[in-house]
Amino acid sequence: MKRLSLLLLSGLAVAAVAACGGGPKPEPPGPVTANTDSIAEAQRLEAERQAREAAAAKEREEAERRRQQQIADSLAALGKSTEAVRALLGTMIHFDYDKAIIRGGDASVLDQKVAILQANPGLRIRISGHCDERGSDEYNLALGNRRATAA
Repeated sequence: MKRLSLLLLSGLAVAAVAACGGGPKPEPPGPVTANTDSIAEAQRLEAERQAREAAAAKEREEAERRRQQQIADSLAALGKSTEAVRALLGTMIHFDYDKAIIRGGDASVLDQKVAILQANPGLRIRISGHCDERGSDEYNLALGNRRATAA
């Protein structure tokens, strides 16, 4: 019985090995041909990537230029006398009737104030907005708040 089991087990092993090794061999892949559409797509993507990089570099240069200008403005603000600085910081910004948009001339005054504040980080100011008495209290408070936020 032991011999029969051993013979049967050997036969199964031979059959398993024979089954694994058979079968047709796969065909080797043919020559690779370039797809002109995929090449054009790759070139387009590369051109877009380069354009994005150029735009980002230009944006970084512009940001650096603005930063350098702010530094120059801050240094110029340091050269002003204390009284001139106080007068400039005390300059009021005026708005059109029922508006919270800063006028062009007032924007330059605000830019000068920013330069002074950047040159003197310990300096504190209070920004507030005021309205006339023509509107309701709630409306005037909201308009004054919008004006203070705009400045």
